[in-house]
Amino acid sequence: KQKTAYEITYGDWSSDVCSSDLIGRDCIVVLGMDVNTLKPRQCLNDTIIKFWLNWLSTPRSPCDTAAEVHVFSSFFISGVMDNGYNQSMQKWLKRVNIFERKLLIFPVHAGHHWSLVAVINPKLIMQTKRGLSTQNLNYTGDVSCMIHFDSLGSFTIHDRAQIGNVVRLVLNKEWERYYNNAIDKTNLPFNHRSFKLHCPFGKSHAIRRIIPLITRIHRRC
Repeated sequence: KQKTAYEITYGDWSSDVCSSDLIGRDCIVVLGMDVNTLKPRQCLNDTIIKFWLNWLSTPRSPCDTAAEVHVFSSFFISGVMDNGYNQSMQKWLKRVNIFERKLLIFPVHAGHHWSLVAVINPKLIMQTKRGLSTQNLNYTGDVSCMIHFDSLGSFTIHDRAQIGNVVRLVLNKEWERYYNNAIDKTNLPFNHRSFKLHCPFGKSHAIRRIIPLITRIHRRC
């Protein structure tokens, strides 16, 4: 049996590795020079980041057939920014109902810098709006939220306002395709008030928000 990428020890990385048994046609070849970027005080390169993103949405076992994570291509956000969410971009989600996933990951790569937007529980947006509208300070139910993770913090070179608008645009279009049968099509569920872009500062705060969710998802089987 071929070793899977996450089973390979550090000593095995001297040769090229392909995780084809994990991600099929979306095979990513990891070279020794790529792995060296994992060492302290080194910048991660594109290959390592793309490998990690694919790993997040890869089933952990044969019985794990319904992944709860959807990772978008690193070209998706920039494509919508340049062209809008047109028919060509909508084909990227032709076979995916993103509202069946608990975690959506939008990688952002611009200006030789990576950041990431995580959307948690997108299907719960209406429940979230109701919880906010009642102004119930004791509300403890699950909610939808959007978080931008950027190692540069407030010094980021990425336009957070534009990124937030792009993600809301995509979510609203997909919501209309699956769920919006109302006469008033202008009442968009994902708006600036009910679906803000949260920007945590500090490593520990960010990890506390996202790592436990990923851990729970990967303990399904």
